[in-house]
Amino acid sequence: MVGEIGYWMEELSGRAESTKKKYQFILRQFCEYLGKTPAQIIAERKEDLKSKDIMQKRRYERKLKGFMDYLKREKSYSVSSCQIAWAGIKNFFEMFYMPLQTRKADYPKGRSLGKRAFTKAELRKLVNETKMSLRTKVIVFMLKDTGLRVSDLIRLKYGDIAEQLEQGKKFISLKVRTQKSGIIAKCFIGEETVELLKQYLVMRRRGTRCVEPETITKESPLIRHIGRFQHVSREGIGSLVKKYIVKIGLGKELSAHSLRKYLQTTLESQGVHPNWVQQILGHALTHSEGSYSKPTDLQLFDEYVRCYDALRTEPRIVTTDDISDLREENRQLKEELSRLRERQDSLNDKTVEQLYKKLRKEFLKRLRNQ
Repeated sequence: MVGEIGYWMEELSGRAESTKKKYQFILRQFCEYLGKTPAQIIAERKEDLKSKDIMQKRRYERKLKGFMDYLKREKSYSVSSCQIAWAGIKNFFEMFYMPLQTRKADYPKGRSLGKRAFTKAELRKLVNETKMSLRTKVIVFMLKDTGLRVSDLIRLKYGDIAEQLEQGKKFISLKVRTQKSGIIAKCFIGEETVELLKQYLVMRRRGTRCVEPETITKESPLIRHIGRFQHVSREGIGSLVKKYIVKIGLGKELSAHSLRKYLQTTLESQGVHPNWVQQILGHALTHSEGSYSKPTDLQLFDEYVRCYDALRTEPRIVTTDDISDLREENRQLKEELSRLRERQDSLNDKTVEQLYKKLRKEFLKRLRNQ
C-alpha cells in the first residue's frame, strides 16, 4: 500500500497538506469498501481496460458509483463530502494514467449547505452537560472564539500567543495564514478562553497521572496530542468534538465547523460589517470589497471586544474594575450636565433636554451591558 500511496502523494506535491490527508483517508475507505489494497485495485483496473467487454472495462466506474451510495447511506456523508470523495478517487486513477470514464449523471448532486451554526444554548449544553475534559473545552472555546478551521487550529504553536499571554492580555490577537486558501485570518481569542488556556498550560507543565510534565517552549503545539508531545491531527480534533456533539443529540446537525459558523453568525447579529467578519475568518473578498473595505487591526479588535459578551458562553461577572469604570462615566456625565446648565442661557431648553437624554441613554445602555 505504501508504494502506490507514496507515488500518488508525489504526484499531488502541489496540493495543500489538508487535501492530501483527506484524499488518503478517502482511499482507505474505498479500499475497505472493496476489501482490496491499492495495488490490487490498480492491477484490476489495468486488466479491465484490456477487455473488449465494455461492461468489464467500466467495472470500476460502477464501483465508484456504489461507493458514493455507501458513503451517503451508511456513513451519512453530506453531498459536499461525497463530492470530495468522488474527486479523490477519480484523482487516484488519473495519477496512474487509467482515468475513470464517469457519466455526468453519476456525479453526487443535491443542495448542500453543510452543518448549521451552534446556538448559544446548544453551546452551553455542549460544554456543561457532557463532562468534557479541560483540553476538549479549550479546543471548543478556541474554535468558537477564533473561527479558525480545525486544520488551522492544530498548527498553532505556543509562541503564537506567548508574549500576549505572559503580558496578561485579556484578549489575544492572532494572524494566521489559512491552509485552505493562504489568506490571512485576523482573529482573536477572548477573555474566557484565555483563562482556560492558562489552566490548560499549567496542567501540561505539572503533568497528570497519565502524562508526564512537559517543558513548553515557543515551538510547542498550543494544543498537543493527549499522549505524545506533538500536534494533534485534524481528524482527531474533528472526531473528538463530534463525539461530544453526539452526546447532546445533535450529531446530524452540527460539527466542529459549526463553531466557525457560530462566530460569523454572532458577529453579524451584533452589527459587524460582513466584510470585516470575512477578514476575521480569513475569507477572500471580491475585488471591489477588498479595495474599499480596509479596517485597521485596531478597528477589528475593538469590534470584536464590543461583541464578545454575545460570543461568550456564560454571562460576564461584573468586577470592581467595571464598577469603577461606571462610576467614572457617571462622574463625567454629571460634569457634562453641569457644563450644559452653565451654558443654558445660550441654548434653549429643548436643546439641553435633547443632549441630556442622549447622554443618559448612552450611560444606561453601558450599564445594562455590564
